[in-house]
Amino acid sequence: MRGKNKILRSLLWLLPVVVIVSCQEIYDPRVTADEEILVVDGLLTDAGMCRVTLSLATPYDEPEGQPVPVYGAAVTVLDNDSAVWDLRESGQGVYDASSLPVRAGHTYTLVIRSEGEEYRSTPQPMMPSHTLDTIYGESAIKEYPFTGNSGTVYYHYYKGGSIHLGYRDLPDSAKSFRLVYSLYVQYVAMDEDQLIPPSYYIWSREEFPTVLSITGSDFPVASGEMLHDLCFFPFDARYYGFDQRWPYPPYVGGMNAFVLMIDQYRLNRDAEEYYAAMKKLLEAEGKMFDPIASRLPRNISCTSQPKKKVTGFFEVSSLASYAFQVMDHGIGKPLTFKETPSLRWVPKYGYLKNEHPPFWVSGGH
Repeated sequence: MRGKNKILRSLLWLLPVVVIVSCQEIYDPRVTADEEILVVDGLLTDAGMCRVTLSLATPYDEPEGQPVPVYGAAVTVLDNDSAVWDLRESGQGVYDASSLPVRAGHTYTLVIRSEGEEYRSTPQPMMPSHTLDTIYGESAIKEYPFTGNSGTVYYHYYKGGSIHLGYRDLPDSAKSFRLVYSLYVQYVAMDEDQLIPPSYYIWSREEFPTVLSITGSDFPVASGEMLHDLCFFPFDARYYGFDQRWPYPPYVGGMNAFVLMIDQYRLNRDAEEYYAAMKKLLEAEGKMFDPIASRLPRNISCTSQPKKKVTGFFEVSSLASYAFQVMDHGIGKPLTFKETPSLRWVPKYGYLKNEHPPFWVSGGH
């Protein structure tokens, strides 16, 4: 959700100012720079979690900075059985709730009251979840660019895992997901310069942005299976900064385990259109007819003043979460996957000396 909110805030006012020059005329657009526009970033899942972030859009003629949070709003969620749930304000424009009795097949509406105005989403149906049928991949090599101290761009080849997901016999109404994944990696290092070298058990949890490639007609279908390319991640410790972030060299050791964690959100039709438009926006190359941020679909409107501008999206999605230990067997060979408990709760990074962390993954890489 943070990635979605960032896109809305940073791109909303990057509207192209088109100056058409003829023999005699220049077109000068009139824009109200100081108009406050509410930005809504909301997510409700069938895990009972709802979080809504409210902020004010930065005018296009001001430098991009931190978003202005909206405080003191009354935020509620309605379902089609007339239940009403109030979200609590937790700071910095965030309003949330947990353990809501949310069910697939119901529709949900977000209502916001702020500064004397009322804003409302269109009713959003929650689609039932769909089980991931297969995860598979192979060991491969991928080229990554990096910039040296002189500004010169170099390329480094990393061995890593290319991961794919498979869905079988999906109905037409269930072919759209968005996927968020993170990676837990662990590494063992030893100090060669000491007579009895200590061992350092090091870990890092890498977060990645939402995969906006939505499962659908863009992917080949064979034998009833719909394919989705999820990610490639390197097996090299240097890619994760283990040679810089941890106790200083000289050290020897190696990668010990990888755990890939996937959150799968099943989208309804409105959310599918929203993320498809966002995907096109992120793939734009700055050409004349590329999509612009202000054209992203939205499902929020101001009901007290229909002409008042508001932007954002209230997503209602069922959620299925998975975690797999990934094991490599050499270039060109299939990876193996072992389902395992999620490690999203593990601290971002750290290490212990001569002691395994309590969450250390055995039987690693």
